[in-house]
Amino acid sequence: MKKLMSLHVVALSLSMNVQGIAGPDTETTLLPVPALPEDIVVLNGSPWLLISAMAPQGVGQSGLYALHAESGAVIGLLPAAIDHDPNTYPECSAEPVSMFPHGINLRTSDGGLELLVVNHGDREAIEVFGIDYTEQPSLTWRGCVHLPDSVFANGVTPMPDRKIAVTNFFDPSRQTAEQEMLNGDISGDVLLWEANTGWQSLDGTALAAPNGIVASDDGNVLYVASWTSSRVYRFTHNQDAGNWLATSVELPFLPDNLRWDTDGFVLVTGQASTPNDVASCAHKAEGCSRGVTVARLHPDSLAVETRFDGSDLELGDATVAVDRQGILFIGNLQRQAVLKVGNP
Repeated sequence: MKKLMSLHVVALSLSMNVQGIAGPDTETTLLPVPALPEDIVVLNGSPWLLISAMAPQGVGQSGLYALHAESGAVIGLLPAAIDHDPNTYPECSAEPVSMFPHGINLRTSDGGLELLVVNHGDREAIEVFGIDYTEQPSLTWRGCVHLPDSVFANGVTPMPDRKIAVTNFFDPSRQTAEQEMLNGDISGDVLLWEANTGWQSLDGTALAAPNGIVASDDGNVLYVASWTSSRVYRFTHNQDAGNWLATSVELPFLPDNLRWDTDGFVLVTGQASTPNDVASCAHKAEGCSRGVTVARLHPDSLAVETRFDGSDLELGDATVAVDRQGILFIGNLQRQAVLKVGNP
């Protein structure tokens, strides 16, 4: 197999303690990573987490990394082996020249476990990697799905029959679209890709700043974070009419990425701030949008309860939380570190 030439391996294991609010005896630790950890997934049955690390304005080294949940060791996952799947991805035969990963997610296919990655590097696309973690994680690039020019993808989720759904944060082909999105205007929707038809917008899913997304196993229910409206929407597929019916719940913060926890609830992570303040503070070493908020959302009732409130932390712009054996690992857009919350 060829090698995808991009970023070299980085290994870090230093951690340092910080103060948090999750109970008087809860331990919180910062685990350094090579760039800003925007999204995280758990490799079940292993001690490893996979991270999409963004490096805007030279803040770290953008790429995909594996973080050992117990030791804090970090390994780079690029360069990756290449084994292109021409039957599934005939229009994407060349590996990416550069990776600037955003949302990520896992799916199980006939070829084993795969990692879906929103890439803003040399192309706007969903990159697809096979994953092997019999010893330590390694990736094999299998292909990609190019995104339309009118789509700035944020979150990604697998759907049945090898379909892929993404959130379109805003339309990058329009000069004023990003600021309109920050102002709270309806800016995007959810798109679904399947091999035979390509990308299609899902009727009824237009939102203000659609961000994180997760799907039920059968693909008939989508949970989508509307970042600027401080809401999480549940979209249920109306198969008779072909559209998606929406219910929502309002949150006291800006919801970013979504993840399923080990109890079948939706973890919602975000910022207790305003969209414009987050945009001006994000990616700065001395950020001004502080605190970490993680809530747990009941998938049926949409009842919300606080899972973690770290309002006194010198860490802000929280973007994602994952639950591994009752311990939270939280990403952010201000510090090159993952926050570990919980007692082993």
